Amino acid sequence: MYLGLRGKVWRRAIAGAGGAEETIGIVEDFFRKLSSERSLDGNSLVAASLQLIQKNNGMIAVGQLAEGLGCHKRRLERQFMNAVGLSPKRFCNIVRAHAFLKHLPEGESLTGYAYESGYYDQAHLIREFKQMTGLTPSQYLKKTVPLAVNFLRMEG
Repeated sequence: MYLGLRGKVWRRAIAGAGGAEETIGIVEDFFRKLSSERSLDGNSLVAASLQLIQKNNGMIAVGQLAEGLGCHKRRLERQFMNAVGLSPKRFCNIVRAHAFLKHLPEGESLTGYAYESGYYDQAHLIREFKQMTGLTPSQYLKKTVPLAVNFLRMEG
């Protein structure tokens, strides 16, 4: 998904954020605006899947999601992609990373946060976090401006 000028403006805002809380707010606002602009056109399947993903903090497999909604996985993936602009798996990963970021300022171990946020282990967290942000969680914590300009690479 290419975000054009809007994506550039968003990345600049993230780069200029003063801390984790401000960055999280920018990301939340961006996705809230993006999702409000997209019409679900009465697509109850996508609406229900979005609710379940948010309710589970992204910790739900697409197969489980489809099964719980009583549809085929491929049908869910197609409708979700058309309505949201991302695959359900990618959206789950973003929601899960967002849940992880919300816990970071509390100051406990990364391993504990990794498990709480639905990652199998710390290596899984590091791999996915770096894929999305360009930084490892440790690098993120050491930065004065916490997130890299490329916080969420939409392609992938």
